[in-house]
Amino acid sequence: MPLISFVVAAFEQHRALRTCLSSLLDQTLDQNQIEIIVADNSLDARETMMNHNLIWMGGHIRHLHTADRAIIPEPQCRNIRHKRCLYTALEIGVAEATGDWIAFPSQDDYYAPVFADRMLAVSSATDAEFVHCDVVLGGPGHGYFTLGTAPRNCAIDKCAFIMKRSWFDGFKDKWDNYELEDGYFVERLVERGIRVAKCEQVLACHN
Repeated sequence: MPLISFVVAAFEQHRALRTCLSSLLDQTLDQNQIEIIVADNSLDARETMMNHNLIWMGGHIRHLHTADRAIIPEPQCRNIRHKRCLYTALEIGVAEATGDWIAFPSQDDYYAPVFADRMLAVSSATDAEFVHCDVVLGGPGHGYFTLGTAPRNCAIDKCAFIMKRSWFDGFKDKWDNYELEDGYFVERLVERGIRVAKCEQVLACHN
């Protein structure tokens, strides 16, 4: 049984996906304790598999084509970009996960090799059910800056935390209108009493 499941949301533009997956395969945590699930919301999943050689990268990377299962109707989502909703794709991916902990990389995220080790060590030392770290945000041509995360709206990114899967499974209205930001989801977790701790390091990058 893996200890942590990384559920990676992928959507159409996959040039960074290979780098993201490589950073997960390079984790210092024993790879037998890591599960990687790609929730691929692309229209052509076969092209994704060919272009990025996911099978070659590691047999334990599980690929789910979620686009035909992640379509949500009006008025739940008015954002046409979310017609094949990434949040819904994540829920499909988590339903397939088997780890006690889950993390939510996007295809353009990259993790320090010690990410899983350090985050899990904080949870062990504090008995926390939700652990977050600081991240680098930005992208080519836009500059980069360090975000000091906090469990509230506009102060956390999906790539910046791990959480107990049992909390996610038990939170039935987590994205009730499928337009909430990551921070609102975290705020609602805190309101419901999840135990939070922070790893005081920069361990992830979101491009």
